[in-house]
Amino acid sequence: MLPKRERLTRTQFDHFFAVGKRLHSPLVQVIYTESPEPHGSAVVGKKVAKRAVDRNTLRRRMYALLYPYLKNASNKKTVILVAKKGALETSRKEFAEQLRKLLQKIYDV
Repeated sequence: MLPKRERLTRTQFDHFFAVGKRLHSPLVQVIYTESPEPHGSAVVGKKVAKRAVDRNTLRRRMYALLYPYLKNASNKKTVILVAKKGALETSRKEFAEQLRKLLQKIYDV
């Protein structure tokens, strides 16, 4: 989980969700935009995982993959990760691989 100061507030989330650029993969959508401070958020809806335990598990995995990019990036961005249907049923390795590819595109790694 990201520290509270690096997470988005509700108003920030709504703003960045509306104006951000988007990248897609079969399992995850990434919404990002330039910002003066690095921020991140992970969203897993009830349509993706019915049980709260599963949503929280998937959210923790997403935060764990996002955290190193927010810490080591010289270019600061606000990033929102949105899980899609099927994200919970796929293997951790495949999900992580797809998310890393999208994050690398954003951070030009």
